Amino acid sequence: METVNEKKTRKFNIIDLLIILVVIAAIVVVVYKFAGKKIVESVSTKEYYMTFVINEVADTTAEHVFEGDALTDNAGNNSLGTVYKVFKDENSHSMATNSDGIYVPSDKPGFCCLTVVGKVNAVEETNGITVNGAKYLVGHTMTLEAGDAKIYCLITNISETAPDESKLAGVSIGAKAE
Repeated sequence: METVNEKKTRKFNIIDLLIILVVIAAIVVVVYKFAGKKIVESVSTKEYYMTFVINEVADTTAEHVFEGDALTDNAGNNSLGTVYKVFKDENSHSMATNSDGIYVPSDKPGFCCLTVVGKVNAVEETNGITVNGAKYLVGHTMTLEAGDAKIYCLITNISETAPDESKLAGVSIGAKAE
């Protein structure tokens, strides 16, 4: 018979082990989610130039993108870097059907073609680059927030050197007037 002074000894069992493993897994996930990506990228990033092309953007939207503006990938709110250069071609690079039903290049009044070159810090991958855990490749389409504008664009170039300005469409817009 047990007395009040005697203590029961508790045996360690499989359920205790499972609880400990779940707690450890949760801690690992939290640490990776909030610190893991930033620790890895801060060690091995390089500066890259990404070229974004918007073939058909409203003139009023294009007027809100300037050198030095912040660049953000709207999917996941991923900060990419800053606008390095902006080039505006007064003619949009639109396509429309002619009287024969064939698609031909056409100009759309009130719209232009915009080329935005961004300066980003990224990790080099086998194909493309990774910025804050998100992978980007040439040919990638995305919604880009540049300055006060939100535009749907195509990545046409990723390079460690600034692109040749003579090969970019349009006229340089420059910095925002103070």
